[in-house]
Amino acid sequence: MDPELIPALPEDLTSLTDDELELLREQLLEVEQKIYDGDEDTIGDASNADVMKTYEDVCSAITRVNEEKARRDEEQSAVTARMNELRSEVRTDDDEAEADDEADAETDEEKTPEPEPVAEMEEESVLEGEVVEEREVVVASTRPFRRRRVVRDSEPEPEDGITLTAAADVPGFSSGCQITKHQLAEALIAKRRAFVSAPDGYAEQVTVASAFTNYPDERSYDEQDDTALEKIKDVIGPYPGSWKIDALVAAGGICAPTDVRYAWDVLGTTDTPVWDSLPKFNAARGGVRFPTIPTIADITSATTTITAAQDAAGGSSAIKGCQEVTCPAFTEVLVDVMATCLQFPNLTARTYPEMVTGWLELLNIAQAQELEAKILTTIKAGSIDVSDLAAGTSIPADIGAVGIVYPVLLQAAANLRAALRLPADAALRALIPAYVLDELVADYHRRHSVDPTEKTRAMFAAHFAAIGIQPTFYIDGSATGGQVMAPQTAAVLVEYPALTEVFMFPEGTWLGLDAGRLDLGVVRDSTLNSTNKYQIFAEQFLNAAKVGGRSVALTFPIGPTGAAALDKTTTVATSM
Repeated sequence: MDPELIPALPEDLTSLTDDELELLREQLLEVEQKIYDGDEDTIGDASNADVMKTYEDVCSAITRVNEEKARRDEEQSAVTARMNELRSEVRTDDDEAEADDEADAETDEEKTPEPEPVAEMEEESVLEGEVVEEREVVVASTRPFRRRRVVRDSEPEPEDGITLTAAADVPGFSSGCQITKHQLAEALIAKRRAFVSAPDGYAEQVTVASAFTNYPDERSYDEQDDTALEKIKDVIGPYPGSWKIDALVAAGGICAPTDVRYAWDVLGTTDTPVWDSLPKFNAARGGVRFPTIPTIADITSATTTITAAQDAAGGSSAIKGCQEVTCPAFTEVLVDVMATCLQFPNLTARTYPEMVTGWLELLNIAQAQELEAKILTTIKAGSIDVSDLAAGTSIPADIGAVGIVYPVLLQAAANLRAALRLPADAALRALIPAYVLDELVADYHRRHSVDPTEKTRAMFAAHFAAIGIQPTFYIDGSATGGQVMAPQTAAVLVEYPALTEVFMFPEGTWLGLDAGRLDLGVVRDSTLNSTNKYQIFAEQFLNAAKVGGRSVALTFPIGPTGAAALDKTTTVATSM
């Protein structure tokens, strides 16, 4: 390409005036736009490598100019702020009032300038009967046309604690610059438009952006770190949880034809309550290896009690036992790749960016659902299966949800504390289906002689903490749990799941492993190019690891029957 295509930049941009700097910026933006649009007069027969090299040089020059403009704006703001500060020190209130009066007087004396005389137009002779074409008079501006460009924030605030950064060679975005979720859709479309034709059989994944979760040092795990296990021991974090329902309000009708609304209202949440409840660590090397932690049950022959009589007798009756300790087995847990992909027609995505944004939001919701199901499935596989809580055996028959849920979890919590010899105030985490709160409320609504108005989801949720159980209410379910209610159809009202699946373990038994990076990009290959389509992919690297203690999976039936324990005949054994 022509080396003189890019306007020359002086070594010292501070030597330019503001007008000269703005003119230089406009010239550079004009060149950048022509290369980006594939202008034949500008590109000519240059190779793709030359075009890319020139485009990078132009973008680099624009970045230099933008940085100089930002520096000047910052300097001007500092000068203005300092002048205002000094002015406030030397000006009194009377001075300010007098200055305002003078300014108002000058404004009143101003007159509207007389309009400039318009030169008379020569009359054209018109023959009788001749039809004269009326022309619309257009007043043209002498200012040259300038393409309006969207000014993006240089460093947007991280969303949900995640920093989203653009990859290299994304048109309109500097490499490594922070972008928002809305700008991500722009970047994906821009990168796809910049693709050139690919030879047959060629395929590649081109990263467009990456999302980083920045973990502090105390949450970074590396097997070379001598304090790694201490970091895990120091982690505490009960999940507070909050619930909010946004009401949907129907609008009134209208008579006139309506405008087309291109925006997408995607319904769903990206909340991941189970994943959020786990103490998370950055798996710097893609995983973690840890020893199998023994429990008090593994102490079999290390303690001995010798009576005074045995001690006096001596010999074999007074031998003190001693348990030999062997090296523990080590378990390695690696992060799993969770990948998603969407395919779009080129023309549709280019002309309907709102659709791309809407599908990306829906993809985030689906990815959150997939993550929760994976973590719950992993926890279930590493938990003791307690599934014999059939009605009428481990729990009373025909008792309402309130009379089952709390007693069952209290009993399971007592067993965990006893098995591990934990203190009474030890933090226990329970993963409970969110619909259980609805069943508890409904159970009270079906009871007679009871005012249910104060029995709310929040009250029942708080009661778990009051009895020593930290609840996390999950909205998905494990792969085999059946905890998601089926979508309602034109039939009878869908019932709650027949069995409820609850997981309980001491806080810190399960850790969340996060590689700390989410890659997003565009798939490019010859097959997609031939069909005028492209794909958007996303990959994240996560897993859960059980590092010790005990974890139980409780499965039991509940129902909002409204029946309380006092409604049932109970036989009490007595003794004299």
